[in-house]
Amino acid sequence: GSGAHIADPLFSDEVLPAFTIELSEESLQALREEPYVYVEGSLIYEDERFDEIGVRTKGQNSWQPIDEKPSLKVKINWSVSGQRFRGLEELTFNAMNDDHSMMHERVGYRLYREAGVPAARATHASLQINDEPYGVYTHVETVDRELITRWFTDDEGALFELNDAEFSSDYLEGFELEYADDDIESEDLRAHLEGTAEALTQSDPDAAIQAVQAYLDMDQFLLCRAVSAVIGQFDSYPYSLPGDDCHPYDDPESQVLHTL
Repeated sequence: GSGAHIADPLFSDEVLPAFTIELSEESLQALREEPYVYVEGSLIYEDERFDEIGVRTKGQNSWQPIDEKPSLKVKINWSVSGQRFRGLEELTFNAMNDDHSMMHERVGYRLYREAGVPAARATHASLQINDEPYGVYTHVETVDRELITRWFTDDEGALFELNDAEFSSDYLEGFELEYADDDIESEDLRAHLEGTAEALTQSDPDAAIQAVQAYLDMDQFLLCRAVSAVIGQFDSYPYSLPGDDCHPYDDPESQVLHTL
């Protein structure tokens, strides 16, 4: 990657960052009524304060409302363009409501990274909302350009996120564009996604696997799948089809898709 980053200490194994989120009664009530819609709040960390940030709950099966122990997304640049916290645009706090060990994400993401699969960093943090301690959370790095810069020499490709997606024509629209460099022609943007799907329609499996490698780094895809099997990550693509919780990056240097 590109060396040290101002946010690195937040993801250190040596610290337990303590965050406070301030929400007005109006914002709290809005989250009770529409929990997935961002509301205005403030973030406090040590002696730093960031106002006019966006806060919403997140999650599906393990979701809890704002008055219990919600998982949260915090958007630093929600209404103040260019506002960053230690260079970060977003923070993700997972409540670990289904994980009594409170270690699954931290250990799982670490195993992906140590195997060489590009993956987010995940550590722990404590969280307080207004004056109320909400306990320990997983603090998960956002998959964005900063992460791509750490893992790839060239960050000027296209990053996608799966949302009920699969490499078949019926589900290609589930590959949602996270960001792409302005220089990429629109017709080229999804060419490797479409090429992968087309290659896999061949009836001969060996020919399909051979053809797909022009568009997708197959060894790297299989490595990602192998780590998923070892840690029992059966809630995401490719074990759920169509799936999610996965990010392909179209790497300009290798000119194929990599799986995050």
